[in-house]
Parts: sequence; C-alpha cells; structure tokens
Amino acid sequence: MKKTFELEDLDCAHCAQKMQEAIAKLDGVNDVSVNFLAQKMTLDADDSRFDAILKEAIATIKKVEPTYQEAKEDAKEDNRSCRFVCCCLSRDIYLQTGGHL
Repeated sequence: MKKTFELEDLDCAHCAQKMQEAIAKLDGVNDVSVNFLAQKMTLDADDSRFDAILKEAIATIKKVEPTYQEAKEDAKEDNRSCRFVCCCLSRDIYLQTGGHL
C-alpha cells in the first residue's frame, strides 16, 4: 500500500533526510520519500501491516524531531492522510537566540 502524507512546517531539509533514512530502515517499508520542498512523505509499505508500520514511522519521526506534533486525520474520502507538524523552525530560533524564545 502506498499513501502520501502532508508535512506541515517542515523547515529543515536535514531533518527530512534523517526522517527518510530512519523510516526506510523499518521492517515492512518497501519505499519512503520525504520531500522537503513539497512538504510530503510518501510511504509504501506492506498492505497487511500498513497501520502498524505507519505508527512505527510516526515514532521514528518523533525520535528525529522531538517537538513533532500530529495533526488530525484529513477528512477527505479520497485522501485519508494525516498531517504532521514539524517544529524545526522553533528549535532553530531557540538555538539561535541562545535558548531564549
């Protein structure tokens, strides 16, 4: 099964690459692409385990980006993707200001 998910506010190409590399190593993942410019992740994984693999992918994203937040599932019938909110920009601002927001 192959599904595409929106990545909202993914402001760091390096984080996108780290997410893609880590998710690709998960058992059952056939292919994954995290497109920083399009702000999308396409996950191709074993049909019978897709939901479990998606949960593992989300856990992996949380490891790469600890400030990650999961938005609600999209209600569109033809696109049941969920949205991911990555807060790399907030972390970068925090680091650039010496820890002061």
